[in-house]
Amino acid sequence: MKFGDFYYKKNQIRKALGYYDRAVKGATLKDIAYFKRGMAHNMLDQLDAALADFNVAIRLNPTMSDAYAWRGENYNDMGEFKKAVADFNRAMKLPKPNRSLILRRRCAARTALGNLDGAIADATRAIAIFERRMAKRATRADQAPTKNIELAKLYQLRGNIYFNRREFTKAVSDFTSCINYGFTSDQILDLRARANVEDGKVDAAIADYDLTLKLNPRDDSAYAERGKLFLKLGKTDKAIADLTRAIELYPGENTSRLYLLRAEAYKKKGDLRSEKADLNKASSIRKSFF
Repeated sequence: MKFGDFYYKKNQIRKALGYYDRAVKGATLKDIAYFKRGMAHNMLDQLDAALADFNVAIRLNPTMSDAYAWRGENYNDMGEFKKAVADFNRAMKLPKPNRSLILRRRCAARTALGNLDGAIADATRAIAIFERRMAKRATRADQAPTKNIELAKLYQLRGNIYFNRREFTKAVSDFTSCINYGFTSDQILDLRARANVEDGKVDAAIADYDLTLKLNPRDDSAYAERGKLFLKLGKTDKAIADLTRAIELYPGENTSRLYLLRAEAYKKKGDLRSEKADLNKASSIRKSFF
């Protein structure tokens, strides 16, 4: 089992699984052996095998909170979200639950079931647990930690829910916290930009696309969206530059939408010849594409 743990921590899951197989056959603590083998099966996306192992672990030790939590996650992966929530509920009532982990996983399950109020409550509780821990560590170390990826992802999770509920101010706040705690991606910046647009904060949205393009200078979507915002602000030269770059980088064939947007920018600039050329180009693409 120790060899299995060693390779599991090194993310060499197939090697870990081989040792957990041997542990199951010879271990005195078979509940733990089955539980750990179930984790390895889950990490390898062998969900039926994982479920079988978690079932045995729970039968051997009905008070193992981690086994219920992992079986709940396995049910999440299988799309059986009601069963997942039931397992997470049970795990929370057993001794020594990993509350922050269980709350994050239950948040995802409740989101999938459409229980957004419950999902937000779970994310909020988990965030509070992490921030209390960080405050204690800061007191002992005489300084506050600035990075925590797990906490960042909780803010992302709650931000996604707020965004889908059209609570854009809250979404922006959560995405900002996510970034401040050390996790940034094109998707997070795009969602924050779109939320900022919905809140009427166009300059903030443009700044988000600026950051996106620093992370990925070939992001055609970011160029297109920033170009649209420049067009909205009347900054036609910047809009034309961004839309031109979006057209150059667009991976698909149907760029008609981008040509139409650039035509609009040329029209606002008074360049009617370029506007007509882009309108003709958009029309020819649409005819050939459809």
